[in-house]
Amino acid sequence: MRVQLFLAICLLFNVGNIPFAQDARVVPNVASVSIAGGTVTLLHLAPGYTTSVKLPEEVSSVVIGDPASFKAEHSDSEPRLVFLKPITEQPADSNALITTKSGQEVSLHLVSLGKTDQDPKVDFLVQYRPPQSVLVGADKPSFLIADTRSLASAAADVASLPKKPDLIARELEMQNQRHASTLNQPVLKVIHIRLAGVLDCIALAS
Repeated sequence: MRVQLFLAICLLFNVGNIPFAQDARVVPNVASVSIAGGTVTLLHLAPGYTTSVKLPEEVSSVVIGDPASFKAEHSDSEPRLVFLKPITEQPADSNALITTKSGQEVSLHLVSLGKTDQDPKVDFLVQYRPPQSVLVGADKPSFLIADTRSLASAAADVASLPKKPDLIARELEMQNQRHASTLNQPVLKVIHIRLAGVLDCIALAS
């Protein structure tokens, strides 16, 4: 009887000292990303959680770099959604490539901290936007030429513009006008006449 009581006390003591693992509370995150060529999006995943990736168009293929650590799911009933989750409780990282039907590619870096007592960040939803168009509204600057016209049309428009006054030509024209008015005026000629060496006469003739 004493032995049984001693064993019961020891069992209770050991059970009380067993450290129970506490489930870490994840930090959910929802992000919106624009599709851009040559960029890689970092995704934080965690065991027991699924990360949803929503594309702006239908998905044609999904490739996982390490299928032993991560799993991707895609259904025809949700053609724009891809579901990603780690399938190991150990820390792992890999990459994934999602291709849409139009040929756009989305490159992902998958990171999972595994089972941890920390509060891991988990991306619950990542929604991709279409690539930003260069054509923007009137209130934003545009990088495109608004109108293209032929060289002949542009030259005709330039010829139709009012010409700026030529100051040098105007000055020459005024000088010519003054010179012409001077020629039209009567010219007085002075004639000096000596009469018999006695009387000098001055006659004006035009």
